Amino acid sequence: MSSPLKFETQEEALVFFDSLDPITPSELIGLWKGSSLPTGHPLDGALESLGWYGKRFHADRRADALLFSVGSRRLVPLG
Repeated sequence: MSSPLKFETQEEALVFFDSLDPITPSELIGLWKGSSLPTGHPLDGALESLGWYGKRFHADRRADALLFSVGSRRLVPLG
């Protein structure tokens, strides 16, 4: 699944994200499915090709910033 957003440069993407309203850490808690966001970076799509799933944020403020799919039903954090 790819994102409906597409930016020509990384700077464009940063300006867009800087314009968004902030959220509280408690709003992040849970499992989040990631999707590609093209920015023109040479490594666009690299994580997806390695089986990247997304992120998971825990209530104790720990985070699994890089979750990868292993098989059809297992997620493994990197790091």
